[in-house]
Amino acid sequence: MTADEYAPPDGEGGAPKRVQELPADQRPRERLLAHGPAALQDDELLQILIGSGVQGRDVVEMSQSLLDGYGLSGLLRTQAEALLEERGLGPATVTRILAAVQLGWRAAREEREKGGPIRGAEDVWIRYGYELANLPHEEVRVLVLNRQNSVMADPTVYKGTVHGANVRIAELLRCVIVEQGVAMIMVHNHPSGDPTPSRADRETTKALAEAADLMDIDFLDHIIIGGGVERFRSLKAAGVIEESHAEYRAD
Repeated sequence: MTADEYAPPDGEGGAPKRVQELPADQRPRERLLAHGPAALQDDELLQILIGSGVQGRDVVEMSQSLLDGYGLSGLLRTQAEALLEERGLGPATVTRILAAVQLGWRAAREEREKGGPIRGAEDVWIRYGYELANLPHEEVRVLVLNRQNSVMADPTVYKGTVHGANVRIAELLRCVIVEQGVAMIMVHNHPSGDPTPSRADRETTKALAEAADLMDIDFLDHIIIGGGVERFRSLKAAGVIEESHAEYRAD
């Protein structure tokens, strides 16, 4: 193992507890090399960035503490000064973490700009999750899709608090009609980080599904962006939108 591998965080003394002490099949770095980064949980990816723990606080505890305190997307809007107050995190470790989450956000932005079909809720998260999860307010967007499920437009329809009383179904559908789209996905965020749908979210979704049917518009999904451990919630997958409605296309 070279000197830069799992280097102890700077700015702390004591004997670090290293990831290499874990069984080989549980070490995040080895698992990433064997199975790819997608096979790792968020805390395991953070363990690779942090490298090792400090006396009395191992790397597993440190990574979980960051996720509990900030959430993965919350790290994107966190200042270096705040992370430097975390025991065991020095300037080198903090800059690695902030650089990594910034690269993730830029990759998501590039993916969105590149276009291509939306094949499921995960695609929506990849393209819009980082941005929406970091807003301090609720925001509703309508993704207007063509027959290939590529995004033609993604206007922001509402900002503020989402309630059935102030989200007008006609305004959501109007975006699709104006752009001459054939399908739509509603996306909004919960600044709390918890994507669990409220009663208003469910009622709005059901009303929109009924209205879209009347307008011969395929309402594919309503996706709520979180930002904590659960990144998003698909109301299609949750059964709020009935199976009889349009499905994501595979190609």
